Amino acid sequence: MAKYCSKCGKLLEKNQKCDCQTKVKKIRESKIDYKKYLNEFVDIYKSIFTKPIDTIKNYTNKPNITIASIQMIIFILFFGIYALSIAKSIYVLYGVITKEYFTAIYNANINNISLATQIPYFNILLIAILFIIIVSFLTVITLYLVNHLLFKSKTSIKRVFCLYSINTVLPSVFLIFCTILGFVSLQLSLIVLIFTLILSNIYLYSGINFISVKDDNKYGYTYIITMIIVYIILFILFKFI
Repeated sequence: MAKYCSKCGKLLEKNQKCDCQTKVKKIRESKIDYKKYLNEFVDIYKSIFTKPIDTIKNYTNKPNITIASIQMIIFILFFGIYALSIAKSIYVLYGVITKEYFTAIYNANINNISLATQIPYFNILLIAILFIIIVSFLTVITLYLVNHLLFKSKTSIKRVFCLYSINTVLPSVFLIFCTILGFVSLQLSLIVLIFTLILSNIYLYSGINFISVKDDNKYGYTYIITMIIVYIILFILFKFI
């Protein structure tokens, strides 16, 4: 007498067990749990303000490449949006992005939007995104190499990437805040952004302790050497572009 699976109706041979439920279980496990990721991001964005060092330590010691990658995408997009808001103010003043881009910030008049339609939004967004990707890539790679080659730390590139990524949470929040604030006062938004970047770098410096050698006299040099190398490379790149 023919035997069928009571779950899927598959025809089974004698003493054969159907594996349909195992397949269903694998499919369920492979599906992205959006609610889980959302809750985790809410927790990260809350705890980075209340317990910043503990949060950095937690996500560095238990690296999650998916969370880190999503956060980097968020940071890059927010940076691009802020770059557009800054470029708009400067472009309105000059009618073109010139070498006086940054010095013109203090004289920008964001109320005059007559030239707004001429702003090359796509080009500016592309340049901003490429810039922050290059800076992020250089920082992660250099930080890893300095730790691995110079100080013989056994940290992984995954942990370094997660450390850098968790340190972009605070700037991500303030980039949106500064974008909105820029409509009121461009100068004030830049001051807030500079303060945020300084604070973020302090957190990065503190976080290096979790991936570097356990020596207070050495991990400080890890940060300094990394930043010097990154700034030199960026200077060379922009000098010859």
